[in-house]
Amino acid sequence: MDGKALRENGEWEIGNRGLNSAGPDEDLEAWKESMRFVNSVYELTRTFPHQEMYGLAAQTRRTTASIPSKVTERNVLFDRESIHPMS
Repeated sequence: MDGKALRENGEWEIGNRGLNSAGPDEDLEAWKESMRFVNSVYELTRTFPHQEMYGLAAQTRRTTASIPSKVTERNVLFDRESIHPMS
């Protein structure tokens, strides 16, 4: 398991894998804030009308859920560039 699990209430449970693991993204403040934002959006979209659950709500959730991934992806690229600078 990667340290993250969706709780019954729809919030992400975030574990700490430590710096020696494959993904220290949980130590990034931007990643933590983006996960809080994802939780807020999921909570908000629960209030959308039922007919929007597979339209606007689903699209909003998918788009928002990609933000923590983008933060992690950028962090990995930054780490690679600092180890092997492009010249």
